[in-house]
Parts: sequence; structure tokens; C-alpha cells
Amino acid sequence: RWNSELYYLILNSIDNNFKIKSIDENKIDFISHKTKNNSFKNLLLKKYQFLIKYFNNSKSPLIITSYLSKTKEFLFNLNFGSLPYFFNPFDETIFEPNMNVRKFRLNYKCENEFEKLTVNLLPKLIPTSFLEGYHNLASNINNFSWPSNPKFIYTSNSIFFDEKFKLYCAENKSKGVKLFVGQHGGSFGIAKKNFSENYQLSISDYFFSWGWTSKKFENKIIKIGVLTKLKDFKRKPTKILIVTTALPRYSYHLYSSSKSSQFLNYTENHFKFISTLNSSINNSLIVRLIKKDYGWEQIERYRKKFPNLNIDSGETKMTDLLSKTKLYIGTYNATSYLEAIYLNIPTVIYWDINEWEIRDEAKPYFDDLKKVKVFFEDPVSAAIHVNEIYNDIEEWWNSKEVSKAVLNFKNNFCREEKDIVNTLTKKIKCNL
Repeated sequence: RWNSELYYLILNSIDNNFKIKSIDENKIDFISHKTKNNSFKNLLLKKYQFLIKYFNNSKSPLIITSYLSKTKEFLFNLNFGSLPYFFNPFDETIFEPNMNVRKFRLNYKCENEFEKLTVNLLPKLIPTSFLEGYHNLASNINNFSWPSNPKFIYTSNSIFFDEKFKLYCAENKSKGVKLFVGQHGGSFGIAKKNFSENYQLSISDYFFSWGWTSKKFENKIIKIGVLTKLKDFKRKPTKILIVTTALPRYSYHLYSSSKSSQFLNYTENHFKFISTLNSSINNSLIVRLIKKDYGWEQIERYRKKFPNLNIDSGETKMTDLLSKTKLYIGTYNATSYLEAIYLNIPTVIYWDINEWEIRDEAKPYFDDLKKVKVFFEDPVSAAIHVNEIYNDIEEWWNSKEVSKAVLNFKNNFCREEKDIVNTLTKKIKCNL
């Protein structure tokens, strides 16, 4: 609905005779009325956060959505003499747009058509929480049970989705409170372009990475390792697991990945990979799809091409799939293949580097993976390699050359830190 509205505004602003079919606004709910879940668990958490303000004080740190396990987050807080908040359970308020308020124009000298269009549309596109609802949002910050003058703020996820946290964070940053941000997924330090990474590095005082650094921000990046320890599980490896993703049909996020209709090329590469595998291997193959389909009709596409393919629609827990994986096939630059390498599961990766672009600083590590046939730029070569090693995958994976290249990669992008809680504590205390 949002993209349809946006394209309508763009087309309506261009001097062309486009035919636009209007839809009755009453039939479409333009505003998302989703709020936080008012389940019994959430109500208990609200009560808990109200009560712990009597234990924590105004100068206690705010550690929230840390990406650590609940147990480790509890211990992390205790190291600073506080109890954990875990996450923000308070509901977001939905505000209706006021078009009279949005009649202002930006005082900006435009030099091209794109800038003219942007200046025209921006007043209409500012989120209501930053305009109509800003006063309400700001006035409620002091009613939170969070510390009024925190020793520091640490988060991995709230910087994205929590408007109340963002304002709380900004208010305290302006008072000199330090913000520590932890890496919460893959592509960081690897993707050529990643707006989210740039944003987090620009606003944080220090950023905890999974092992990589950047010349531009090397003074604030602290290499620490994967923040969340993956659950231990017993492996009975018998399957080849291909893990895929799906992305929205419209460009939604500025980072190096398959965009819009490029997703069709991404899917076609999987078809080429599967078609190249020996028929005897296909019986042990599982293709894991992401649960959210975004309208691509992935299952239908795979079934049409491979009627008997074993497809997991995203319902099975990843740990259950990994427990029976003898070879992991990574197809995109995100968290999952890093987790497989972290767990020392034999891994083969392929993706189109014209879409999933790799930054110059990361290329030497991927070049090393190429040499030992862990990383491929095309699906056919990757499948041929799988055919060759299938009968003794462990021998290939544990060979001296492969182990050296994989360990070097792991130490830089998914490093294991055995005592993550105390390491984080020491790093923060050293930089307060």
C-alpha cells in the first residue's frame, strides 16, 4: 500500500499523461495500527520494568535489546550493579497525518528534476511520529522507568525500530552520555554499501563488531566477536542445506543486495545450482526458504521446476535444520552463512557479486575462500565442486588449506569470544 501511494505521488508530480486508477480510500487502511503485543507476558514485563526502577537508580546504565541471551544480558547488567530491561514493552502511539501541517516547502535551491521532486514530496513523507506526534512522543519520555541520567546506553537492535528509544537516546547523547552499539547481524564489514552500518557507526561512540574494522571508523570500532552464542546441539549430518532469502519487491533499504526484479536472477541462480547437482545428491537436498514470501510465489516457482524437491517454507527452526546438515550452501550476504562457519559446519557459498557487492577491505578474505573453493561467483561452478566433494565433505573441509582460509575469515567476520559478558564489560569500562 505504501509503495503504491509513493508511486502515485511521483507519477502525479511528473508532467506526463499517465493513466492512474484511483481506489476508494475507505477500502484501504493506509496506516499500520500494529502495536506491541498486550499479552500476559508483555504485561508482566511492563510491571517488572516499573518495579526495577526501585532497584536501579537514575545513573544506572540502559542496556536494552543487547543481542545477548537473556541469561548473559542479566549477568552483563549485574556487572554494572543494575537489573536488565531486556526490551521496551511500551506501546507505540499511532498518529494520523495532518495535511494542513504538511503544506510547508523546504527552502532549498534545486539543481535537477530529482531534487525538485524530493523537495515537493518530503513534507508528505515524513513519519507522523516525527511531525504530528513528536510533541506527544517527547513529553512521554520522562514517564519511562528508564534511568534519567544513565551511566551509558548499550543496544544492538532498538536503534532501528523503537522511536521512543531513539528520542531517549538522542536526549541523553546531547547530555554527553555515551552510546555503545553492538553488531546484530551479517553483511556488516562485508557489503560494499550498507546504510544501516554507516548510520550506526556515525551515531555511536563505540561499535562492537564481530571481528572486522574499517579505516574510516577505526577509532570507534572495537573487534569483539559474535555477541549471541548459538545454541549447542548434536549434529547427525545427512543433508545438504541450501538457505535462501527473499526481499521486498520494491527497493527498501540501501545496501548491496539483489534489488526488485534482480530477485528473479537470484532465484534463477538457485535453479542452475540444483540442476547441476548429480541426481543422487538431490535426494539429500533441503531448500530453506524465508517464511515471508513478499509476493514472489517462491514455492510455486520451485515446484514448477523441481516437483519432488524437499522444500522447507521457513517454519522449521534453523537449529533443527543445522543439526542434520553435512554441507551448508550460502546464497546471500547476511547472517546465516556466518553462523554456519561459526559452528564449523562445512560451507559452500555462491552469489552474484554484481548484486551482492563486496567492499574492497573484505575482498582479500573472499579471494582466499575462492582459492580453496568455499566461495564462488556463479552457481554452476559451486555445484560442480559439491559433486566432487560430496562423498567426503569432511576431508575437504578439514584440509590444511581450507581450514587456514576459513579460520582467517572467521576471525575477521564471525569471531568466537568465549567470555563475551566480561569482555564487553571491560571494553565499556575502559571507554567510559
